[in-house]
Amino acid sequence: MSQHESPSRRSADRIGDHVKRAFRNYMDHWQEWIVPMVIAAGIVVLSLTCCFVPSLLVMGPITCGLYCCASEALRDRPVDSSVLKRGWETAGSSIIASLFINIVMMLPVLVLYAGFFALIAVVAVLSPQPATSPQQNQGRPSAVTAGERRAAADADVAADASPPTLKDQAERLHGGVPEQPEQASPWAVLAMLVMMMVFYLGLFFVIILFWIWSLWFATRTMFVLPLIAHRRIGFVAALRTSWIETRVRFWELLAISFISSFISSLGMYAMYVGMIFTIPIGLTMIGSVYEERFGDDAVVGETA
Repeated sequence: MSQHESPSRRSADRIGDHVKRAFRNYMDHWQEWIVPMVIAAGIVVLSLTCCFVPSLLVMGPITCGLYCCASEALRDRPVDSSVLKRGWETAGSSIIASLFINIVMMLPVLVLYAGFFALIAVVAVLSPQPATSPQQNQGRPSAVTAGERRAAADADVAADASPPTLKDQAERLHGGVPEQPEQASPWAVLAMLVMMMVFYLGLFFVIILFWIWSLWFATRTMFVLPLIAHRRIGFVAALRTSWIETRVRFWELLAISFISSFISSLGMYAMYVGMIFTIPIGLTMIGSVYEERFGDDAVVGETA
């Protein structure tokens, strides 16, 4: 590499090296990855059939176990399904780390839901109430006095003496009062339209904010689970180490995190079955960056 190359060029070369290494390594071990990925997917699906909480509890240990598999592949060792159990050796720290990362990452979505329900409540208050039909009024107690009833009866007798007109028939059909459709207030309609525009505009910005926030936070915590699996350290120490380490060449790590998550998510478009083949590439890419930053002495799955 030439000494006169710009820092951006060197950063792009490092990103390309990690991506190419991940793809080459996966192509060499793709058959070995199938069994561990099927086992991990089976555990996740089984936890989802129980309820939502167990799936959150198993994601941390499973991810740590898959990082162990990625390390074995990067060191040209066989990727065996027994390596997955190493993720459960640090189950406590990995569960806490997974819950923390997912909850903090979902904060913009929680804010969106809160704003949505608040908007629904405001629209319900401002929306016009439906008119009550004469049939719904039947059977309700009337406050009409006896004199008024006699006067109404005399009026009916007088009306019966003459042939009824179309207007009289319509009035009798509707209970004596022509039914008028209730008109909504123009200000209420305008307010609802404005609130709908504000909501959809806010939804667009929240989606953009969520994507930026998720990518940034995933980059700052990209070494948390590998550190827990590698060094058997606690969640707080792993978070502190990852937070400090990702300050160095952050934009390079951001690009690798985006490429890794993008490749891993491609499997969703193949009925989620394709994730069995795409997730190992993303994990191997992160594992390659981890080896570069922390050295071979802390590689996942290293034994004495």
